[in-house]
Amino acid sequence: MADILTYRFNGNNGDPGSLQERIQQAVKHFYQEHQALPASIIVHPTNREKATEAAAALGLKVAVSVVGGCLGCEVWLRDV
Repeated sequence: MADILTYRFNGNNGDPGSLQERIQQAVKHFYQEHQALPASIIVHPTNREKATEAAAALGLKVAVSVVGGCLGCEVWLRDV
């Protein structure tokens, strides 16, 4: 497995969708590829609170971390 997988969402007409939708899509793809859930979700610092709420709403018990280099439209998933 890769250490960090990056999912970039450009969406329709430049709208990448809600952060919860992006996390859900990224985790779904991650699970299909690796038959496991990610160890953590990484987002831009401005998205930390929303990402934490989204993970809880989706029933994901994973850490949410931030990295300034993660673009606002990206969701990074760490596998370890």
